[in-house]
Amino acid sequence: MVYDYIIPGGEDCFNPFDTKKHAKSELIGYCSTGKEYLVPLYLLTGKNNSAWLTSIVKRIAENVILDILDDYDGKEDKLLFVKSVLTEEIQELAENPDNIDDKTEFEKELRKQGDNWATALIAYLNSCLNNIQLNQIIVDNHKRARAINIYENLNKGGVPLGTFELVMAKFASISDENYNDKILNNIKRRHSYPEEVFSSKLKNNDDIKKYIYSEEYNASLKLRSVDLDNDVIASAYLDAYLDVISLYSHCPDFDISKLNVNLVKRDKILAVSAHDLKNKCDEVCEALDLAMFFLQMRCGVRSIKEMNYNLILVVLAYLLLNPSYKKVAKIYDYLDAWYWIIIFSGYFNTDQTERAIVCIKNLILLFETDDKTWIKGLEQNVFKVDYFTEKEFLLLNKNDGTGIYPKEFLRDVICQFFMINTYKGLYDANVLVQPFTEEVLEKHHVIPLGSLKMPDEKISKGDKQLRKKREYFLNSPVNFIYVTKDENIAILDEKIADYTKRITNYASKSLLGLIGEFDTSTEEMCRKILSNRYDDIYGKVMDHIQILIP
Repeated sequence: MVYDYIIPGGEDCFNPFDTKKHAKSELIGYCSTGKEYLVPLYLLTGKNNSAWLTSIVKRIAENVILDILDDYDGKEDKLLFVKSVLTEEIQELAENPDNIDDKTEFEKELRKQGDNWATALIAYLNSCLNNIQLNQIIVDNHKRARAINIYENLNKGGVPLGTFELVMAKFASISDENYNDKILNNIKRRHSYPEEVFSSKLKNNDDIKKYIYSEEYNASLKLRSVDLDNDVIASAYLDAYLDVISLYSHCPDFDISKLNVNLVKRDKILAVSAHDLKNKCDEVCEALDLAMFFLQMRCGVRSIKEMNYNLILVVLAYLLLNPSYKKVAKIYDYLDAWYWIIIFSGYFNTDQTERAIVCIKNLILLFETDDKTWIKGLEQNVFKVDYFTEKEFLLLNKNDGTGIYPKEFLRDVICQFFMINTYKGLYDANVLVQPFTEEVLEKHHVIPLGSLKMPDEKISKGDKQLRKKREYFLNSPVNFIYVTKDENIAILDEKIADYTKRITNYASKSLLGLIGEFDTSTEEMCRKILSNRYDDIYGKVMDHIQILIP
């Protein structure tokens, strides 16, 4: 018997285990309002839960009493209701019609009935729980695979097992080791990082190289693929793992004629043999770790949660399972260019699964033949896509009433693009802003929100409401860079013309597009600065891509 919260499905369902989102004190109101009254069965067990259950059931009884008082107002209605519905004790009230017409007496007896009902209901539910019989069927190790198939069919009417749970059960048919623990141990072990992955900006940085080759660095852990406090693997990692091991199991020779979308669907994932789950686990975890190292080094991604399209990790890891690609610098250059092309062309905005497979096929062809036709075709759409990265839309100059605004992750990727090119702190030349910096980095408005006072806006330092207005032009993704936390506090809402005077490092100012005179006295001048900044970013991205894949 499975209790799935209170009612199955739906975003509005009260989740008793999500204490951050739902306090238990909200539960009474949740259960006793709405079209239907709800009794949370999970409160039948557990310490201190009986008082909450009693409060909820009594609140429901109270609401029913109020409904009865509203609906049965006349003497005849009350008599009919008492005789047909209520218990013998309250039926005595009906022997004297004058008494039943007394609202106070009627309500008094209803409350007695309500208390009896609440007590009886809880007793009944507890008796149901006490009478449940749980039986155990012990299955021999060599019969577990058969038991998994039977159980999955039997369970179709209940809460479905997740794909990973079924994969773990299949693995259990050949091993006593827990599959989750096997993956976790693989994530935590030392990994190797070829020098060919290093970007041109960091390949000669001895401090970075020393750090990466030390015991302190592990790409998967640094990108928070595991919650180390609880040893819980991130769902994004597990999803990618299942996709990659399915691709590798069904197409281990990287033959593009065998690759198709079905290979990353549930049926094919569950068709991966137990022996492949065991024998290919180490390789897949190694490839995922190398893919995450690439994402940090070349793309500025510093957390698995920062991945804008999770299937990018699948594409990279599957390709990097091929030993002939792992130590070829040109392969990483091609992947670097491919990443920025698909990010700024919006290639993964639709049909992500299908397009991931298309990317794998075409990238293999690119690696093997050096034919750049496909990737150069995608390059034509960089910063050209309507309602995604084209100039007027990204600068929030379109007032067409569609309610469509630039995707917030574009703020991150623009900041990440500058970060992979590395720059010194705006005020502290000892800080190098780069993908492996230990400094706390924050997104900073290049033109701070306090730079311009609009007629209809009261702008003050740290105005939270204005920061949340997606339509406000200074919230354009073009208007962001990473700065250290201390620098962000130091700048706050100063005008760009003021804080840039204190930046002494010309190279950083030039890279970030902070060179020149900045007049933010009018909205027109602010928009002109952002327009120039867009052109600068577009030029830098295109130069980066064309250097990597001429």
